[in-house]
Amino acid sequence: MALETFSYITSLDSTNPAPTDGVVNGDDHMRGIKLTLKQTFPGATGPLTTVKGGHQSIDDGTAAAPAFTFTSEPTLGFYRSAAGTIACSGTLIGSKAIGEVFDFAGTTPPVGSVVCDGQALSRTAYAALFQAIGTTWGAGDGSTTFNVPNLQDRYRRHRSGSAAGAVGTLQADAVKPHTHVVNGSTGAESAAHSHSFSGTTNGTSTGGAFSAHLPNSRIYGSIQTSVNSAVIVGIQMNNGDDGTINVSGNMEHTHSFSGTTATESANHSHAFSVTSQANTGDSETRPLSATMLTCIRVQ
Repeated sequence: MALETFSYITSLDSTNPAPTDGVVNGDDHMRGIKLTLKQTFPGATGPLTTVKGGHQSIDDGTAAAPAFTFTSEPTLGFYRSAAGTIACSGTLIGSKAIGEVFDFAGTTPPVGSVVCDGQALSRTAYAALFQAIGTTWGAGDGSTTFNVPNLQDRYRRHRSGSAAGAVGTLQADAVKPHTHVVNGSTGAESAAHSHSFSGTTNGTSTGGAFSAHLPNSRIYGSIQTSVNSAVIVGIQMNNGDDGTINVSGNMEHTHSFSGTTATESANHSHAFSVTSQANTGDSETRPLSATMLTCIRVQ
């Protein structure tokens, strides 16, 4: 049987050599298998592990020279950046991009991120992050550092019109203008009405007296007369020796009166002011919340 073409493992035929082949062809098969292995694993310089078929153990690599690369882009790939950590020298779809902010449920930021507490970072050591966000959140010392966002005690919002402002805007706490409705009443008013009144004054006693000259007269009995339409009663007249009659009497009298009050206006209002109770709220206005560790991806 003719020898197969030796190139890579996939080109090897497991039925070769046939039992009828001569021993003379055995060395050709050995050389072909060696060639296939070397061409398949051109970079192998040490032992290969045996986990599920094995893989080549390689150097850690760096961000500039990844251990696993691509032919069309040799600087793009994966490398070991720290113990237990594999890093990508480019953008990995499905992972967090450099500069992406996220919440973490632990107290220590994950590898490849820092806490968003406004800290200043080196522009050279964190060049990728500096390229992504620049000095949007602070220029650091103005030349060698820059700031990450300070999101302590802040709720994040998406930029939207003039209210939120541009990315990087920090706003103070505020309460939107609003009103409170107060329901109350001064009580039902009575319809328009008036009041009639009447009465009589008390009697008034003047204790007055007068005299009349009646010459050559003799009068016995009593006399009734009137003064200003008021009856005078109990007058005693005595005939003196000089012909003068002295008259004394009670001038007591009364006055009757009556009238009607003016009608009141049914259409009226009463002004009043309301003072709310003392503030019983907290130190801030907030929705239901849960505190997380907010981080930003730096690599």
